[in-house]
Amino acid sequence: MMRYCFICIFLYGYFVSSGQENIPRDVLKSALYYERLAFEESDLSRKGFFLLQKSYIYKGIGDYQSALDILNRIKISSRDSLNGALKYEKILLNYLLGNYQRSFDELLKYRLSQGTSQEGVDNDILVLEILNLIGLNKWVEAKELALQNADHLGITGKQIQEVFSGKLKPKNPDKAYNLSLFLPGVGQMYSGHYLKGVLSGSIQVLLVGFSAYSLHQGYFFTGGMTGVALFYTFYLGGARNARELAMARNKEQARAMSTQLMKGIK
Repeated sequence: MMRYCFICIFLYGYFVSSGQENIPRDVLKSALYYERLAFEESDLSRKGFFLLQKSYIYKGIGDYQSALDILNRIKISSRDSLNGALKYEKILLNYLLGNYQRSFDELLKYRLSQGTSQEGVDNDILVLEILNLIGLNKWVEAKELALQNADHLGITGKQIQEVFSGKLKPKNPDKAYNLSLFLPGVGQMYSGHYLKGVLSGSIQVLLVGFSAYSLHQGYFFTGGMTGVALFYTFYLGGARNARELAMARNKEQARAMSTQLMKGIK
């Protein structure tokens, strides 16, 4: 009993220091319960089971990082029956955290360990594979995989075509950055923000004109320190902004595809 009290005190201190003091009381109580069971259990398989239950609790309240951290504490043999659930949860949690490449890598390892062909893949794993491809901006591959497994997913080919309608070529953030360096404002236009591109280009043209006029009039400090410095700031800032806009556009389009796809899957 005394050891259990020490466990509770330690865990409470951890939750408060981690900024998790706002967790609902019933959730915290359940998490402490499974942590106690895991702490007192010597069998690795049963310890892993209790930690998995605790991870489910954190996933249920949307704290995906804590849920994943708990799963990473589980140490079981490769033949343990718990492995399937553990691997699936890692795939899912990494996806929910936006770690699409990590999630996709875990998914491939899961499929290899199961020894399944594409036809034998579990429906949930198949859906996560398509969603990860969308998140990785591999939209053509995601569309092809969805079409190949339309019957398995319970969605029609027409619905898939609607999900992936329009251009399936994502914007290249590096290209947007380089275009803005070559000609200010063009990177924003490439990213689909024409007004921002025109505004950025116009401001930089005005700054160049201001600097040139000041230098021509002999105002070297004003032209050099103010005009040129401001132009340089807007020049590099505009290029970075173009890259961010391209990334944001890709994320927005990927989110729309994923949402529409999930609505169609039965």
